[in-house]
Amino acid sequence: MDMSNQRHQKSYPPANEAPATPEFPSARYFQIHFEHLEGQLQETRHSLANLQQQVSELYLRLTALTPDLTNPEVKK
Repeated sequence: MDMSNQRHQKSYPPANEAPATPEFPSARYFQIHFEHLEGQLQETRHSLANLQQQVSELYLRLTALTPDLTNPEVKK
């Protein structure tokens, strides 16, 4: 075999050898992971806004029912 033929031959791993796996996950893995995190963050922000609204409404109801508990300076 001359040197020009050797350069064009492909080398394959032995049949009993496992194929090489990359050390790091692919870019697609990270894209999917961060899309999931973005969705979770958006859902968390939405839930937080709802909770803040509910607390605000409850505070208004509480002050209307018991002003002496929420503002101790108010006398009966």
